Amino acid sequence: MENQQKWHQKPVTAVLFLIFFFPVGLYLMWKNNLWSKTARIIVSVFFGLLVVGNLVNDKKSSTSNYGSTMYNGNSSCNKAGHQEFVKNRFINTGKTVTGMRIEKTYDCGYLFLVEGMDYEHGLGFDCYVTTDSSSGEIQIINSECETL
Repeated sequence: MENQQKWHQKPVTAVLFLIFFFPVGLYLMWKNNLWSKTARIIVSVFFGLLVVGNLVNDKKSSTSNYGSTMYNGNSSCNKAGHQEFVKNRFINTGKTVTGMRIEKTYDCGYLFLVEGMDYEHGLGFDCYVTTDSSSGEIQIINSECETL
């Protein structure tokens, strides 16, 4: 009887798992000693960097309900650019801004009181929103704006 490899011991299986479900592919690659130790380390570091890079990228472009989202507008302290960005942020959620005033100015950022209508729910809202050009973020402060 021939000494045949099982399906999970074959290099092609490990490669497919590395492509489509890398944790299992990494496990198979290390468990079955499919390649040289140097090759296994290089592949492991590559996938580790992909994971870390993806986690860092997710944090930079977060769009959580209250948290911060990136301000992609003009990086100067231009008040009109900040106002336009905040208005567009509300419009993208189906809410209409009926008024906006600056409550406080600091460095390259603003604290806005945003007033508007949520026509989908038939409700008015007031939200405090901060922008900061130096860090590139917009921060939603109160829960009435939770759908932003």
